[in-house]
Amino acid sequence: MIGLFLLLFQDPQAGLFQQAVKTIQPISENEQPGLSITRCARYFLGKPYVEKSLEGNAEEQLVVRLDAFDCTTFVESVLALNHTLRSNEINYAQFQANLTKLRYRNAQIRGYASRLHYISEWRIQGEEMGFFSDLNRSLNGSIHNKTIDFMSSHANLYPALTDPQTRAQVLTAESDLNKKPVYFHALDSVPYDQLQSGDIVAITTSVPGLDVIHMGFVLRQAEQVHLLHASQKSLRVEISDLSLADYLAQRKSATGLFLLRPL
Repeated sequence: MIGLFLLLFQDPQAGLFQQAVKTIQPISENEQPGLSITRCARYFLGKPYVEKSLEGNAEEQLVVRLDAFDCTTFVESVLALNHTLRSNEINYAQFQANLTKLRYRNAQIRGYASRLHYISEWRIQGEEMGFFSDLNRSLNGSIHNKTIDFMSSHANLYPALTDPQTRAQVLTAESDLNKKPVYFHALDSVPYDQLQSGDIVAITTSVPGLDVIHMGFVLRQAEQVHLLHASQKSLRVEISDLSLADYLAQRKSATGLFLLRPL
């Protein structure tokens, strides 16, 4: 017990994790992943949006934020929380382990370049580690034929890339990623009728060298598909007023979706 109190004192996020566990539990073995994902995601409604929460540390380390999110850290945190609540070890250390598996290549923190900066690679590893399955393949999507090199092409935007070794590692990661087939659904072929609450959607973009500009969870309401996400526009976690199709129509650079279903 003393150890738990010491942990909560040293890391406030551990206390926020305990609050989330107390509120969201229980998750039964028979509860569908999409439903438990939705419950976990709804728990954070209204939490503020914050950019670059993973940046600024002298050395790369696992950053946990359960009080504020960007779109990617929101999805990662909900997935890690859901995975933890379904395990036999419902504790903060297990949550951190799950977050590490989602965020870092081979679940190993080995500097800035070991973080999965591109959602294209993030989704490949997440599927391999059993967090979700790729709906784009199973629902007859097409190959996302695009060279991904935004970070190396815009190194001036990433302070960590001033280090030659780190930049070389990012270049290698981009090269390896561009050799792998990644499927998506173009805007005119999104199977909205087959999407379920809790599915993960990542919006692909026409921005040169970049794969994804935003992501969140599907939420079905009144027979329409909406987006449950950390919104940069409203600066909070919210459920979109617009349907997902109308939301995408307003994103000028949107080209399609990566679709993933939690396991």
